[in-house]
Amino acid sequence: MSKGLLAILRLESVAVFGVGLYLYAQLDFSWWWFPLFLLVDISMIGYLANKEVGAIAYNIGHSYVGPLLLGVLSLQIENDLLQLLAVMWLVHVGMDRALGYGLKEKSDFRHTHLGVVGSKSS
Repeated sequence: MSKGLLAILRLESVAVFGVGLYLYAQLDFSWWWFPLFLLVDISMIGYLANKEVGAIAYNIGHSYVGPLLLGVLSLQIENDLLQLLAVMWLVHVGMDRALGYGLKEKSDFRHTHLGVVGSKSS
């Protein structure tokens, strides 16, 4: 992937993180929840089985689709806890993508749609 495209994708992820931070500020939850939820990543459990299951679980958990759908549902049923989970899920995905942790290839955890994690090109 070209450095220009990678920069755009990273900037997009920073924007998602920023919007999520703004949305969190609109919720009526203490800020001490923020770092706790930011670092939680249950999608990594799939790697206990093998690389393929791990990549599938990680990619499902790190797509923007899940938190956006949960956010819409939480607004429809007016559930504050689901709103919190949706926002924090979105913020987590944005943070991971901004740091270069993209969707995983089945071959290796470090191989992502944003390049190889830890390489100078990603």
